[in-house]
Amino acid sequence: MIVEIGEWVVEQALRQLAEWRSRGFTGLQLAINLSPKEFDRADLPGRLLQALVTHAIPGEALDIEITENLLMKDAEKNIEMVKQLRNGGLRVSIDDFGTRYSSLNYLRRFPINSIKIDQSFVRDLNADNSSSTSIIHAIACIARSFGLRILAEGVESQAQKELLGILGCDDMQGFLFSPPLPADEFESFLGSGAFPARAPTPES
Repeated sequence: MIVEIGEWVVEQALRQLAEWRSRGFTGLQLAINLSPKEFDRADLPGRLLQALVTHAIPGEALDIEITENLLMKDAEKNIEMVKQLRNGGLRVSIDDFGTRYSSLNYLRRFPINSIKIDQSFVRDLNADNSSSTSIIHAIACIARSFGLRILAEGVESQAQKELLGILGCDDMQGFLFSPPLPADEFESFLGSGAFPARAPTPES
């Protein structure tokens, strides 16, 4: 049922994003995890692009998250599908990077935008833990060499935030910024000005 569930998630998420954009929150970027099973269907890029058209959402507002496993399974076909997504303006990221098997050669060939460092590496991160620091530094170096952005998951303390910044992480997510929120509470969070989700006004 994962493909049908995935279609439902995409539809509901884009509908909610379109509603927020209609209220002025046009600076949001939505990330959606896709199962590798969904890449078994050749019409995946077309369905996603049509969904964006239906909800009047620009491609760059959607970030498709894939797993490292996808790099290794039927790579040539999946590379072509990711290219179609990128050509449609969508962003593509590798989720939970470093927790599975992957090939740097395939990573080089996949036209992705960013990698997400798994929270298991962030959880033990502190200035005295050289192993976690070294792993994140190594991942950051790999990402930089391929021209990719880096997002760290599971950031829960100011100390982690500052250390990740020093290590070169571009973006972060985690409870330090906000716990997961229902749609109405998230909209209040956006309206509070804590998150730069509105397009700049001419005055600013």
